[in-house]
Amino acid sequence: TPATQGMTEFTVDYRALLSGSVSSSTDTLLLNDNLLVDTGSGLGVIQDVAVTTLGLGGNIQPAGPHGLAVVGGANSLWFDSGEAVDLTFALQTTDGTPVTDLQLEIIDVGARAVDSETMAFSSSSASATASWPAGPEDNGRPGILAGTREFTSDETLNVQTGPWIAALQRTQLSYVVFRISGFSVDNTDTDGDLLPDEYESANGLNPADPSDGNIDNDEDGATRGQEYVAGTSDSDGNDRFILDIQAQDDGQGGTERVLLFDVKDRCAYRLYKRGTLDEPPVLMEDFGMISGNHSVQLPGVVEGESEFYHLEAYLP
Repeated sequence: TPATQGMTEFTVDYRALLSGSVSSSTDTLLLNDNLLVDTGSGLGVIQDVAVTTLGLGGNIQPAGPHGLAVVGGANSLWFDSGEAVDLTFALQTTDGTPVTDLQLEIIDVGARAVDSETMAFSSSSASATASWPAGPEDNGRPGILAGTREFTSDETLNVQTGPWIAALQRTQLSYVVFRISGFSVDNTDTDGDLLPDEYESANGLNPADPSDGNIDNDEDGATRGQEYVAGTSDSDGNDRFILDIQAQDDGQGGTERVLLFDVKDRCAYRLYKRGTLDEPPVLMEDFGMISGNHSVQLPGVVEGESEFYHLEAYLP
């Protein structure tokens, strides 16, 4: 018998992007949108690397680093006046779960600059600046800026290097190391109807009224909340969450029983069994969150034996 149960986990889609950057005609650094740059050869040639995306599950522990962006080349390659680089970190949820109090720690930001050059990072809630010690004008000296800032979902962080004063001063953003240091999740279901408050508000339902999640719109025996968790449609009575057992030819003149069920994209399932209805269920498999829609077939009851199976859907 299928069942549904609410649980709370989430995934953060964390992208580090170089955005809005234009290089000087006097150097060879060509900065483009949606690229991370690593010129380890020192030639100042952009390596065409895909955007880094880190999937951070609900059990992530504060550790690090979770990401590293490197920009620049040989010391003689600088960004000319007025061509500061904005490195934007966009924090986005991928499963619709609201993320609150997300804490992003900037472990280290490094750059080279001549004396009195500055660098800053900022968001709508915090900002910081730093300057560098004296150094030769051709190579400059390294400087760092680090700190912890708090962000909410979809907020952005801008890291910018100068030049900020004279036209001849130039800087090079070398690297940014960052990590997720904390978070909390709001997946509240105030009325207990298996529909998260955020989902109800976004779909014109009442988060304080369980009746809108406990109705059976398509009359297939499952409530709207149960169908939400299972990934089925509450307007299509043929789209049902069913665990089936069928007899099939085993190829040796006998029959075997197999378990059949459908799983849906971005939903999660567990399969249990027990020998009798009086025994506690035993977990056979936790499939976790599914990618894509699939039909599953598993070996079932051995002939002459009796087993009871239970398929559960839960919120990933």
